[in-house]
Amino acid sequence: MGRRAMAEYQKQFNARGGYRYDWANPPKPGTKFRDSFGDVVIFEEIGIAGMLTCTRESDGFQSMHQPELLALIEARTEPEGGNNG
Repeated sequence: MGRRAMAEYQKQFNARGGYRYDWANPPKPGTKFRDSFGDVVIFEEIGIAGMLTCTRESDGFQSMHQPELLALIEARTEPEGGNNG
């Protein structure tokens, strides 16, 4: 079972070699990933065959991604009240 951003999926294969992703816990919309080209993409929804539909942050191009080819970008969090040094 694969894991990305607390997302859980299983890659299922059919007799002809095709595959799909079965999601038990998909990522939340708005989750940011880095794709295999180094671009930042933002998850939108689960698409055809369970692939992730994402929008490239730099230019708005939308495409489908295999989850094992994406790396989660950890969100930075600041303490409540901002950074007071």
